[in-house]
Amino acid sequence: MKWSLLSAWVRQLKQCQNVDEINTCLGPSLKLLNADAFLLFIYQADGLSRYCFSAGLSVNSHRFIATHAEQDIYLQNYLSNDLIGQSAVLQRLTSPQQLEQTGFLHRFAPHFEFNQSLGLILPVADNWLMGLSCHRHSGTFTDGFTAELSIVGAALLPWAQVFVVLQTSAAFKDLMLPGEHLTPAESRVLGLLMQGMDGGEISEYRGVSHETVKSQIKSLLHKSGCRHQNHLLSKLAGWDTTRQHS
Repeated sequence: MKWSLLSAWVRQLKQCQNVDEINTCLGPSLKLLNADAFLLFIYQADGLSRYCFSAGLSVNSHRFIATHAEQDIYLQNYLSNDLIGQSAVLQRLTSPQQLEQTGFLHRFAPHFEFNQSLGLILPVADNWLMGLSCHRHSGTFTDGFTAELSIVGAALLPWAQVFVVLQTSAAFKDLMLPGEHLTPAESRVLGLLMQGMDGGEISEYRGVSHETVKSQIKSLLHKSGCRHQNHLLSKLAGWDTTRQHS
């Protein structure tokens, strides 16, 4: 494992502010994982929300995989074998007979024809999961590489937790004063506050100065009409309780 590359990759991912940036940022994963394609899913177990990112796939292939995950036999077998938290070579979980009977290869091969795939799913928060998989046209994944994918998953987990918070906090705009809007940086800081981080931790996580974070928190307080940080967090907690019972 090239630790410096992994660290730089995760640090860059933390700075992404939209889907296109995340997809672009996944490019280094191919070198890091020695793979021809890489997929990253953030999704709710009940299927209400799903986000798909990839590297090494065409736009059409990415779209097909993102919209046909429920028909992915490899994924379904991984889940049915209760493997969450473990890296697994997906082809080993499926028999040739099952592939033939379901027509899986016939439907997926034009978009996703790889010789071997290694997958891992990790719990993120509440009902949310993160799935990542790397794929090769040739060659096999060794047991050592299986362990390395688990390390990559652990490194990505804090980013995934923040990503989920940002998605679920989108309705925070309803709590803001009229005419106010959050900048992308303020949205990220808000998500980290909701995750329980303090100013110092946010500064370290985002790689910015403590003064920058203090300024962004001050702006959040102003735009939400809150007197101090605890008031803001209390207001967020009240909104979350209302949302859960609505």
